Amino acid sequence: MTANLEELKSQIPSVDILVENNISDEEIKRNIKPLLDLDVQFKETSEEVDIIIELLNLYDLSKVEIGMIVFNKTITEDEDYYYIGRVEVDLLVINKHTGTVQVLEYDEPTHTLCDCARESSAFLQALLVCNKFFWECYSDDDVYNDENKRKAVVEKCTYIAGGDSFFDFYAMLTGLEY
Repeated sequence: MTANLEELKSQIPSVDILVENNISDEEIKRNIKPLLDLDVQFKETSEEVDIIIELLNLYDLSKVEIGMIVFNKTITEDEDYYYIGRVEVDLLVINKHTGTVQVLEYDEPTHTLCDCARESSAFLQALLVCNKFFWECYSDDDVYNDENKRKAVVEKCTYIAGGDSFFDFYAMLTGLEY
């Protein structure tokens, strides 16, 4: 788990690169400070086995944004799902029966919009790939405009997440037009 957090932190470009690319101080503080502050956001450990649930119980990731994904400050649950965050306004969940990470429609939470990964650790690994890509896009317009690079990222995330059934989620997350 600490390795995932360290990898997330290591992806942060230098402030100099961000400033060179006309990123405002406010944006830098909003996007970087929550990542750097993870060390001081330690909370009680949970007995849960799921890596995302453990991560969210140990750290307040509610201010960390990865693309359109934001994690909840507090995990809630019902009979079928752990509610762990949002993808825009829709609900990011872990299915208790299958372990699959999914997005449920906000207005109709019984409707699954898409599956994100076969299980939590695959989802976290795919998110690290996406996050690295987002930081590269943030600091380099050539990367942002490179559809081949974007497609390669989507394909890598799809593979990590568990196969072709997850392609649409990562295409949507990265803005791949297909």
